[in-house]
Amino acid sequence: IHKIEKMTGRKTRKVPEFMKKQVELLMDMLMFETGLFLTEFPQVYNQEFAYPLDYQCYGFHNLEDFCFHGLQGSAEMDLDGFSWKLVPVGQKTSSMPGQPTEIPPDVKENIKKLLSENPFGLSVHSFMRRYESCFGQLNLRQMKCKDLVELCCLLPDCCVAVESGGGEGTVLPAGGDSDSDSKGRDKNCDTGPLHVLGEV
Repeated sequence: IHKIEKMTGRKTRKVPEFMKKQVELLMDMLMFETGLFLTEFPQVYNQEFAYPLDYQCYGFHNLEDFCFHGLQGSAEMDLDGFSWKLVPVGQKTSSMPGQPTEIPPDVKENIKKLLSENPFGLSVHSFMRRYESCFGQLNLRQMKCKDLVELCCLLPDCCVAVESGGGEGTVLPAGGDSDSDSKGRDKNCDTGPLHVLGEV
């Protein structure tokens, strides 16, 4: 039955009810009362339900896309520092809206262009300075983002934010669209180990 539902959901970007119920069960577990980090989500899901979290077969681009757009009503996304986590509905602590804000296409293109010219990354301070010098003010408040890290986490196909020495973030260009690259982006957004060569 689950396989049939997977095939049905391939084009629709709709998550089957059985999977939403499974996520709700995870959110009800005492160990996840403060949330479940996205880096741990696929492994925990696999351990609990004995099969992988195959979100791509439902048409979702990456794990963030799946959690933001596919799990509405079952769990919410909350930003904890540099890390996204799933929390029970109604228990968010960040100011993020329930759904990600649509980022203007010109902003995405400007970010891609800026990072293509700086492939080893830029510190948050340098990124903001160069963006405003090249393209004008980057209005984070208008996009309902509290900072640049939050914006980067909403654009996993465009850029990633990693924590560098001293606690300041560094913005790097995103990788390709392969599964391995997607996993790498998830880890980067959740402060996985990475040696940053970018400007600080």
